[in-house]
Amino acid sequence: MGLMAIVLVGGELATGNMMIMAIGLFQKKISFWDLTYNWVVVMAGNMVGSIIVAYSFGHFVGLTEGAFLAKTMAVANAKISDPPMVALVSAIGCNIFVCMAVWFATSAKDFTAKMAGMWFPIMIFVVLGFQHVVANAFVIPAAIFSGESSITWLNYLQNTVFVFIGNAIGGALAFALPCFCMYGQKEDAKKE
Repeated sequence: MGLMAIVLVGGELATGNMMIMAIGLFQKKISFWDLTYNWVVVMAGNMVGSIIVAYSFGHFVGLTEGAFLAKTMAVANAKISDPPMVALVSAIGCNIFVCMAVWFATSAKDFTAKMAGMWFPIMIFVVLGFQHVVANAFVIPAAIFSGESSITWLNYLQNTVFVFIGNAIGGALAFALPCFCMYGQKEDAKKE
């Protein structure tokens, strides 16, 4: 739902921007500095927003208890338990599906098609338990804020580094580069 809301209202999701900005770089419409600046600023905004929501859920809404707490703890522990290379590869796979969802949504003409286009790729990455840096910025801090977890902020930061790198590889190299090779160069050829 978060991805759908962000895409439909024109917000910026860090993992979607890993594809979009990379395509701009490959087409020479932006510089490497522009890409880096966007990724850093949007990632920081996404992380701050996710952490605020995680804190709010636990302290103001009271959702860090009972079955919700058990599920939050299970997911957070699974995320930080992955060895670094497993987290990185999982994050590559994740962002291929996230970028596919963004691609489908931006290609669709009407609301229903946008929703359907996003639903299936996101469902697949969630069911497979892939690592998503922004989703992790909610679930891992939510476990930390619960006070019931042995997870530390250092665990979270270590996970974030490898998942960010994996998401960047998945979005920029595994998804954007092939799309650019298939479609982006044709656009450039039309201009000449």
